[in-house]
Amino acid sequence: MKKIVTLILSVSSFLSFSQSRDKGTIELSPVIGYSQSMVYIFTSEPVDGINIGSNVDYYFNENWSLRSGLFYQTMGSNEVEFLIFSDEYSEKLKYLSIPLTINWHFGSNKNWYLNYGFAGGFLLDAKAKSEDGIAIDTKDVTNSFQFGINAGMGYKLALTENIGLVFDVSQFIGLTDTNEEKSRKNFYISFNIGGVFKL
Repeated sequence: MKKIVTLILSVSSFLSFSQSRDKGTIELSPVIGYSQSMVYIFTSEPVDGINIGSNVDYYFNENWSLRSGLFYQTMGSNEVEFLIFSDEYSEKLKYLSIPLTINWHFGSNKNWYLNYGFAGGFLLDAKAKSEDGIAIDTKDVTNSFQFGINAGMGYKLALTENIGLVFDVSQFIGLTDTNEEKSRKNFYISFNIGGVFKL
């Protein structure tokens, strides 16, 4: 019984270990995750992908930081449908995305966070599949840049004062059309896991 109580106390103290961050602290968080993207307003089948990249936080104090980063993301949609209308056109778009958000750290140990801001994405590749299943390169009719709202929330599990694990979810809602010929905007969500390193 003594061993069980000791183990529980050890695990509890481990999980409640905090990572205090002062003004000027820089934190790097490389992550990888599963993502889904679709065209919003219309209903569509999602495009699955991998979200890979890293966040960088610059702390103003223990509660607030400015977050940016660099991510490789796959967006697009499959077989758009809306009420009686149907569009068999499907597209898969690959972006290099840069978010810029304000990140609020909260909870007794500042392990939880919420962020909100904007993101821009530079088009790397664009492929479309028509009704007959033929894949074509659509980079010449796809806008080379997209802009939208970026938001997310997550939890940091501290391992030491300078190293931890992070679990989060992030979303992107496009404000610009992806395609010059079709009015469609991306909606994107990813579920991520990664590390946290105080520089």
